Amino acid sequence: MKKLLVLLLAIMMLATTVACTDMGEDPNDSVVVNITVDAMTHTDAATGDTYTYEFLNSVSVVITDFSSTNYEPHAITIPDVVTVVTKKQGSGTTTEMDMTVAAIGDQAFYAMSNISEVNFNKSLTSIGEFAFANCESLNNLKLPENLTTIGFGAFFSCDALT
Repeated sequence: MKKLLVLLLAIMMLATTVACTDMGEDPNDSVVVNITVDAMTHTDAATGDTYTYEFLNSVSVVITDFSSTNYEPHAITIPDVVTVVTKKQGSGTTTEMDMTVAAIGDQAFYAMSNISEVNFNKSLTSIGEFAFANCESLNNLKLPENLTTIGFGAFFSCDALT
């Protein structure tokens, strides 16, 4: 019985190895295209605010981090769309894609004492856990109509909110 099991396992491993080897196809015909993202951050020159984004899916991004050189409390605006520039590795070919800002990630704005107001975009559907927690100057926001998810503690300890 053991010999039969070992033989069966060996045949399965061999079949998997054969299936995964190059069958003489041109690697340039591959469906997968390696891209590098040139700009997944955006800095607003007027306010000194920098937003960092990651892909959420093929049409949307999520804000994952925020920083600012403006230490005075001020309003921020979550953009509707950002343009992502991609570059195919090994070539000078670039592509621009407009991506919807659909979510704010966990702790993206955590403890940013310089945010007094948040102007959300209309396409925002999700605010992550502790996204704005401990933003002590945050005193004004209006949640968008399309918002479906607010993570645990998203506005925890934002004592200026009423």
